Amino acid sequence: MLRPRLVGLVDDAVGSSALTLLSAPAGAGKSVLMSSWAATGRVPGPLVTVPPGRPAEGTGRLWDEVARQLWAAAGCAGAGPRPGRGLDLEHLGSLTRRAASGGPVVLVVDEVVPRPDLHHELDLYMQQARDCVRVVILTRSDPVLPFHRYRLAGGLAEIRSDDLRFTRAEAAALLLGEGASLTPDQLTTLLARTRGWAAGLSYAAARLSGADDPDATLAGLTGSEPAVSDYLAREVLDVQSPDVRELMLRTSVPDELPIGLFEALSGHPGGRDAMVLLATSNTFIAPVSGNPTTYEYQPLFREFLLSRLEAERPDLLPDLHDVAAHWWAHSGNLHESTLHAAAAGLWSDAAGYLVENLAIGRLLDARLDTVVAPLFEAMPPATSGGPAAIVRAALALRAGDMPLARTSLADGRAQLSSSATSADAFSVELLESALAAAELDTDTGLEALRVAERHLATLLPSEPDLRPELGGQLALLRSGLHLWGGNLYGAKSASLDAAEAVGAGELALAALTQGALLSAILGEASEALLLLDRVDDQVQALASRPAASVIGRACVASAWLLTERAHVRAARRQVALADEHRGALDPVTEILLEVVRARVLHANGDFAGARTTLETARASFADRWAPGWVTDWLELAQAVHAAAEGGPDPENPEAGRISLETTQWHGEPPLEMQISLALDDAAFWLREGDESSAVALLTQALGLAAPQRTRRPFTEAPPTVRQLLRSHDELQTAHPWLSAAGPGARAGGEAPDTRSLPARGRGGRGHGRLPALEERGVARPVVVEPLTAKELEVLGYLNDLATTAEIGAAMFISVNTVRTHVRNLLRKLGAERRNDAVRRAWELGLLDAPRPSAEDDGPEADPELRDGRSA
Repeated sequence: MLRPRLVGLVDDAVGSSALTLLSAPAGAGKSVLMSSWAATGRVPGPLVTVPPGRPAEGTGRLWDEVARQLWAAAGCAGAGPRPGRGLDLEHLGSLTRRAASGGPVVLVVDEVVPRPDLHHELDLYMQQARDCVRVVILTRSDPVLPFHRYRLAGGLAEIRSDDLRFTRAEAAALLLGEGASLTPDQLTTLLARTRGWAAGLSYAAARLSGADDPDATLAGLTGSEPAVSDYLAREVLDVQSPDVRELMLRTSVPDELPIGLFEALSGHPGGRDAMVLLATSNTFIAPVSGNPTTYEYQPLFREFLLSRLEAERPDLLPDLHDVAAHWWAHSGNLHESTLHAAAAGLWSDAAGYLVENLAIGRLLDARLDTVVAPLFEAMPPATSGGPAAIVRAALALRAGDMPLARTSLADGRAQLSSSATSADAFSVELLESALAAAELDTDTGLEALRVAERHLATLLPSEPDLRPELGGQLALLRSGLHLWGGNLYGAKSASLDAAEAVGAGELALAALTQGALLSAILGEASEALLLLDRVDDQVQALASRPAASVIGRACVASAWLLTERAHVRAARRQVALADEHRGALDPVTEILLEVVRARVLHANGDFAGARTTLETARASFADRWAPGWVTDWLELAQAVHAAAEGGPDPENPEAGRISLETTQWHGEPPLEMQISLALDDAAFWLREGDESSAVALLTQALGLAAPQRTRRPFTEAPPTVRQLLRSHDELQTAHPWLSAAGPGARAGGEAPDTRSLPARGRGGRGHGRLPALEERGVARPVVVEPLTAKELEVLGYLNDLATTAEIGAAMFISVNTVRTHVRNLLRKLGAERRNDAVRRAWELGLLDAPRPSAEDDGPEADPELRDGRSA
């Protein structure tokens, strides 16, 4: 195919330089390029070509052919020049000047193997013909010419393999011309495999044309495939000297070749010079981008070399892998050292490298590794040594085989008892803590973690990324152990430690979402919102979709926050999203999902559905491992809902009373439980006829709820307490956040809850007794730059805790457009983050809700409270 980019390069080179060097490996498209250029009619004068010749033939016949073509181009009469004259410089110069009367002669020399004798004669000829000739040399290795002289004179142009590589657009056009169409990802794969090599792409295009399964065809495109292998053998490997051939085979083992590794594999002390020689000989080896001291073979060519090495020298291959493993281990490269040790069958060494480099944790967590674990799954069970036993224990833990993990860990501990290094001891204690966490042994796990951290403090991982990774992994383990032990504040703190240690990635997302969920259930809504903002920012930056467990946990945390602020409709949507990822949720999050589902049902007036949800949850988790505090939470949730439905049985007023005395969490109870307890006690004193004590407890509950604007407990309070709140205007006035005029209501998105004082929502209106801001004589701040209708709609979704993707889906716009609206909102509202923008919008009165339409009205679950009036 015609490649205008390259034709332009040849045009410029020939037009400006006496000598053009077109140097690239076999199959790079040199001859095709010159033919394409000649066919365009852009040749400035007569085109003379020197065909490839063999060194043994000498150069005489080649110069005779040049003279014959120059004779014809000059229009000389007669039978032509006398053959056998060879390099007659005076004669050739005269013919060249005559032929160049209309423009310089373009002499194209196409050589397959280097011809030093021809190179010298070409230099002499160019000096003789001077401005009347342009020489283009097509070669696979740089000719022996005085390049310095040509460069100083500005007479040298170079077109090399990097220039000849197909660009993405050129490759797509080539494939399309062959009837093969690939997806962007498939095209990326093909270009990575071929590095834009013309012959490889042409062969692939032919294979892909009409292929039913392009992915399978691409997977089958290897350097050991007969068609590719035969071509590379004939055109590249077999034309090398025996020494160069041996050098190429021995150095084909690693993906990348630092100079030191090249010397170790080849036994060649002058590694840098040898690699430069190979690279300038166009033998498909080149410096790694951005690292001039490390080289790599083109992928297809490396596969070809490996297949030849395995066929010709099978006994040498394991030894070369062993050399590479030790070199990489000494250089601190864990991945390459374990990879080559495993390829050499040295599994004890491979396990030792893993343990020594503090990377045993990568075997435990799929979020940290997709390569090492599959590699070690091939390790023979009989592999000896303490490190191998530790690896077996880690793999068993990852697979959930607790008995094998326990046995292997004990075996590893016993084998290392007399010779354990700090790295060995760290690995053992890390596995001990992970095993204890899996077996719900909180105390043992936390003690093992403390010992592991003491060992880690004295060690320095070989890879920089391992230090934050290990810190994050240990903190997440501690968070999980605290969580199962009921220390929710400790679990949350450890989650945040993990997120800070790792910074970004799947592990950070797991830590952030766990921290957000724990903050939400502890009543720390502001912190939970900030953490969910960080989750959203990181998800937007991810190249791939986050893990289902991350999405599910974030949805449960969002739903919890929404119900606490009485955003029922938005909470229901988050519950539905969490259900889509339910299979990936851990037992704790799954139970909390049922609690928040019951709250949504209760808020919509489906009391029976809420009761059934909690009863079913308790029954389904009765035979499953779950922390005691979670089942306590289920019981307390049932008690809260029962109280909200009408309170205790008159004949047994103490039945169903909320109590925190038997709960199994450490430290201060979560905020919502403290509020619910105060409200339940208020109901008790109302039944006893002591209204003053009830008001004091209600005031206490409001004081607890005010900082985080936790509204739900008041919507689920016993009817007598809700009536008490309505009858005390001073309490409502002191806590305006309970009404639609306070933060927490979503403009344009929520159905009203007619059973409670707080009003919110899309079309929501106040059913309580608090007036709007204007009615209370409070002046609204002024917006300097008005918001557009779209920005106001996005603002409503932000108030609803919707993610960027959710806003885009709801508004039928792209995520980039959503981000533009958000940036404009932040600028206009003078805010740095989304939460700040929402708070500012409430201050400005931008989120006041209009009157509801009929379809937005929620269920009138409690007629007694309709419109704030008693029936």
